[in-house]
Amino acid sequence: MAATLAMILSAGFGTRLHPLTLIRPKPVMEIGSRPILYYLIRMLEQAGIQDIILNLHHQPELIKRFINEHSFSSRIHLVYEPTILNTAGGLKNALATLAINPQDMVIMHGDILCDIDLTPLLLTNNFCSLLCEYNRSISEYGGSVSVNDQGLVTGLGRYFQSSKPEVKKGFFTGIQILSKAAVELVRTSQQASLVADIYPTWLKEGRLVKGIMMPIIYEDLGSAERIFFANMSIVEEPKRFSHINFLEDFIEQGPHIYVGKNTSIHPEAQLTGPLMISSHATIGRGARLGPNVIIGKLSHIEDGAIIKNSVVMSETTIEKNEQLDCAIALVSARVLVGK
Repeated sequence: MAATLAMILSAGFGTRLHPLTLIRPKPVMEIGSRPILYYLIRMLEQAGIQDIILNLHHQPELIKRFINEHSFSSRIHLVYEPTILNTAGGLKNALATLAINPQDMVIMHGDILCDIDLTPLLLTNNFCSLLCEYNRSISEYGGSVSVNDQGLVTGLGRYFQSSKPEVKKGFFTGIQILSKAAVELVRTSQQASLVADIYPTWLKEGRLVKGIMMPIIYEDLGSAERIFFANMSIVEEPKRFSHINFLEDFIEQGPHIYVGKNTSIHPEAQLTGPLMISSHATIGRGARLGPNVIIGKLSHIEDGAIIKNSVVMSETTIEKNEQLDCAIALVSARVLVGK
C-alpha cells in the first residue's frame, strides 16, 4: 500500500464545544496557536499524501478561509454536505462528487492531535488498519480497541467483542488506513458509520481488520477541556513532540517565552513563561501574561489585562483589566476549564 489520497472528516457541528463552535467550526479550533487542520494536513503531506479531501457542513466558509490563507504542497479538495452524512456516508459522497475511483486511502478525524510519522504505516498491505495509542483508555469515550497476537482486532468499543483472547489494548486515534478493496466495500455499502457499522460488519465477516498499537502522543480534541489541556501540555513542553514543530515562526525571547513575528508588546507589560505569543498580536501597557498562556495571532490584549493558565485564540480581544485564569477565550466567548 502506498496511499497518496486522504480524507479529513470535518463536517460535524462540534456540539460538545459550544459556545466556541458557535463562532468557529471545530477543525479550526487552535492548538499551540494554529488550527487543528494545519497540523493534520502537514502530517499527511509529510507522509507523501498528494490529495486531501475535506468534507464540510458546519460553517464551511471559515474552513474555506483557512485553506485560502495557507499554502500547502498537497491539493485540497472541499466537498460540501447539505446534510451531514456521517463518516462512511461522507466518504461515499466525496468519492462520488469528485469522481474518484476507489484506491488506498487514509481517513482521519478532524479533531485530533497525534504526534506520529505516518510514512511507514502507508507501506503496509493490510486490508484495513486502525491506528491506536497503545495501553491508553479514555473513560468517557468508547474508542477502546483490543487485538490478538496477530494484531487483528478482537474488540472495538461497544460495537464489537469477540471471544478470542486479546494480547494488547489501546485507544483508537481516529486515523484509519483503508486498502482499495476496503474503500470499494465502503463505496457500495448502505451503512452510515465506519466505526459503528462497517468495521463491526467486517469483523463479523472475518475480514482482516488490524489494530496498530503504538506508544504515541495522541489527544482527542472534541471538548473544551481536552483542547485546554492539550494547549497547556504544548506551552509547558513545546519541544517534546517529535514530528510537530509547535515553535515554527516563534523566537525565544526569554526563559520559556516564545514570540511570533510582528508582535507589539508594550515595555511595561509583564511576561512570565511558559508563554507563547503569536504573530501580529498586541500586548498593552501593564498587561500581565503567564505562566502557561498561549495568545493567538492578531489578538489584542488591552491595558491591565491579567491572563494565566489560559488560551486566547486568534483575533480575540481581551478587554482592559479583564482577568482570565483556566479559560479559553475566543472572540466573545469565555469558557472556564481546568479548575
